[in-house]
Parts: sequence; structure tokens; C-alpha cells
Amino acid sequence: TTAGPLSGNTVNDCDWGMWVHDGAEAGDIVSNEVTNCATVGAGVCDEALVGDVTGNTFSSCPYGFGVAGDARAQSISRNTVSHNTVGISVCLSQADSIRDNMISDTTERGITVGGNAVVADVTDNVTTNCGWSGVQVCDGAVVERVTANTITGTGYGVVVERSARVDHLNRNSVSQAPWQAFWIRAAVGELA
Repeated sequence: TTAGPLSGNTVNDCDWGMWVHDGAEAGDIVSNEVTNCATVGAGVCDEALVGDVTGNTFSSCPYGFGVAGDARAQSISRNTVSHNTVGISVCLSQADSIRDNMISDTTERGITVGGNAVVADVTDNVTTNCGWSGVQVCDGAVVERVTANTITGTGYGVVVERSARVDHLNRNSVSQAPWQAFWIRAAVGELA
């Protein structure tokens, strides 16, 4: 199934906000406002494919935006994500980039890449007051670059877990992280 862009929608008080799954292909997910969803604001899963996810607002959901189950999003950029459990999550899937997002007031993590996911770069994001970590790479995930993110008010700034890999971890700014700015427990290439 192929669909055009999901654009300009307002979704409030639903279980699942916007969900592309079961091998569906959709265009870009652009300029939507999704709030108060019980499970996820918006997501892509089960071998589905979407273009760019940009200019959206995801608020007050357990997951703001997620990619899971061998799905793919080209880029996740310029979204405003707030008051969720996890802001942006890519797990068991792919995304070309996660960049220029504003993520705040999550109870657990701002950005999570895990479960053997592959992401080219996590760059130029701003995470503020995001519970456990601003950026977390875990569970066999591979990220080429975690670069130029600004992380404030999280327990850990950047976490790289044991089975994950980050090739370039540089130019990030971490402040007000009471536990550690960088908690590196896995392979990291360039630290600059």
C-alpha cells in the first residue's frame, strides 16, 4: 500500500496517534500536531517506509515518535517533542538522520537508538530535562555520528551501551548532568 504525505493533521486523545505499518509506504510526515495519545504519538513499524518526518509536534504520549520492526524513516528533523516518556526512538529499524529536533521534559530519554538499529547521524538536536539521558545508543545499534547535540538537565548526557557502536562522538555540549556527561560502555571511534 502506498500513500501520499501525512500533512497538517491534528490528533488528540487517541490510543495510537498516527501509525504506518505492515509494509505500507507513505510519503513525508509533515506539520502534524499529535497530543495526549495513550501509546505513541506517531510511528512506523513492521517493514513500513516513510520519507521525511519533519515539522511535527508530538506531546504528552509515552513515545513521541518511533520507528520499529524493520521499518525505515528517511530523516527525523525539526520536530518539537515534549512531555513524553521517550521523545524519539529508533529500534530494530533504520533512519538516515535524527537532526535539528527540540526535545524537552521526557521522563526517561530524549533520543534512543537501540535494538540493532542503524542511523547515520544524530546531530544538532537540543534535549532539555529528559530524565535518564539526552541521547542513548544501546542494544546492538550502530550510529555513525553523534555530533553537535546540546543536552541540558538529564541524568546522563550521552550514553553508549555495551553492545552498541558509535563511530564519531564529537562537538556535543552537555550541562547540568548530575550523573555523567558521557557514559561510554561500548566501542566508540573518534572522540573529539
